[in-house]
Amino acid sequence: MPSKNLAEIHAAVTAELSKKDGVVEKRRKAIEALKEGIAKGLKFELPKRRKAWFSTTQTDTRGAKSGARVQVLGIDVGELKPSEDETCYVFHPNGENFPEFRDEKWKWSNNAKDAKKIRNFLAECETHPKAAPGNEREIQWQLANALGDGKLEPFRNLQPVTWCKRFTEIGVSVTISGKAATGNIDLMVRRSGKGFLVFEVKAPGKTDIEATLQQALRYATALHIEANEGTSKDLENYNLVFGSNSKKELKIGAVIVMQNKPKVSREAAKIITQYWSVRGDSKIDRLGVLLYDFDGSKVTGWKWLNDECDPRNHRSWASRHA
Repeated sequence: MPSKNLAEIHAAVTAELSKKDGVVEKRRKAIEALKEGIAKGLKFELPKRRKAWFSTTQTDTRGAKSGARVQVLGIDVGELKPSEDETCYVFHPNGENFPEFRDEKWKWSNNAKDAKKIRNFLAECETHPKAAPGNEREIQWQLANALGDGKLEPFRNLQPVTWCKRFTEIGVSVTISGKAATGNIDLMVRRSGKGFLVFEVKAPGKTDIEATLQQALRYATALHIEANEGTSKDLENYNLVFGSNSKKELKIGAVIVMQNKPKVSREAAKIITQYWSVRGDSKIDRLGVLLYDFDGSKVTGWKWLNDECDPRNHRSWASRHA
């Protein structure tokens, strides 16, 4: 039976991860590797081309290797990886999707000639027959940019968690279905009050609110276990990678991001209330619903479903839903 509230989500994720302790420890080791990467200070100079980059910056979410998976309008077009001597980054075009560029390698950092090749290649990628403005990754890209801009009212007091100044997916120890393995948080967001929000983004047309909320809650619950139920060193590592100097437990909430459709607007608040009604041992401290308008080619606006589903509220979200 699918979980129907926070208590059941927490119990299910805890039980699954207890069967495979190594999965949680692997994620903690990956975060430690990211922390060490920050300390190395390797520059991460990415081409600044509109729509061109969806950078997970954790290309290998299992091994936490520094790099960027590059997508153009939803198409995997290549990867940016550190050079062998780790002095610059090298772009490797996707040879399966673009066989004419198979085995090419172009330097980006401080190399004007190769940088031009990369920009021309990315421009060509935008005309690919499978390039889709409504791809989920493209919506993520626009969301991260809107969050980073800081000028839009819905994103006041929110900032995306970045890696080498680029937004990133974060590997977590459960999958979309809640099994103990590697899943990916679409976007980690820092809110005022030293808390964090797990954002789960869905493409235009998707209306399964409950499945999306369950996915976000599984990821947020697993992240809480990884960061807050390990050693003090683990906690410090997670804080540092997420851009915080705190050594306190991470406050973690969950947000679903969906197109503003009648079904979503009508049902989301009711489902959020249902899940919050029985919290049990869950430490998830806030829930939110962010809606976006889409005109077929781009997002044209963002808004929270209502005040009750806006996790930025300065008062305790939990007290408002007690």
